[in-house]
Amino acid sequence: MNYPLNFDFYAYSSLKEGVVKVSKEFNGLIELFNRDDNFYVLLKYINLVLIQNDINSKIYTEEKGEVIYQYSLIECLLSFDECLNNSTKEELLLLKEEMAKILNYKISNPELFSVYSKGASLLLIANSLKKITPELNSLKKRKFL
Repeated sequence: MNYPLNFDFYAYSSLKEGVVKVSKEFNGLIELFNRDDNFYVLLKYINLVLIQNDINSKIYTEEKGEVIYQYSLIECLLSFDECLNNSTKEELLLLKEEMAKILNYKISNPELFSVYSKGASLLLIANSLKKITPELNSLKKRKFL
């Protein structure tokens, strides 16, 4: 996660779009997505206590922002099929539970977390739910009155 132009991801309408665009210029993302263990490499960072400790260890707002940015980017990267396809249903259920805690923490601390950060969490929750419950994919095809 030491890509020198980390903020390039935020230059687009969404973090997901930023990842797609930056991956065309930065082969490190392509290498990450091609790894069989990419889910596990990123999953170790998805822990509310770890996130809280990292944020609380910083004094300045800018430092806290950098930490939050890194975690949001990890959430976004994990939401891609290239990562989620390397997980089991049980792992996705655990991920969903931890992400619900993280999202609640973000909602409870609006002074720290941006819409982008909350959006990254929601994207990961939604995409992992789609993997757990394939029936959710068929909802896109239905028309609601």
